[in-house]
Amino acid sequence: MIKDKNTNVEEFIPMQNFIVVEPIQLEQGEEVTESGLIISMKQNESVTDRPTTGKVLSVGPDVKYVKKDYEIYWPKTDGLDLTFKDGEFMMFKEDSIVGYKVKKN
Repeated sequence: MIKDKNTNVEEFIPMQNFIVVEPIQLEQGEEVTESGLIISMKQNESVTDRPTTGKVLSVGPDVKYVKKDYEIYWPKTDGLDLTFKDGEFMMFKEDSIVGYKVKKN
């Protein structure tokens, strides 16, 4: 984990084939049992609850396949957490990405 409460994410420049991403947190829903009992789903700090999709904010000079504003997908166990004064982000090597979607304008 990298924490720098004095820096904005735009000031952080990734090196080599690293990508900085703003994770997209999917809304946690509710689960209903067969008997009708509603179980509220709460987010835990477990690795299984980490986001697996996000928007690319910046890329290192060696990144070949994704660009800023692409939406990318990665395994739950990958990524480095980044905390800057403007929020929480993640960083990956390009080869950690399993797919991407190009933003349509």
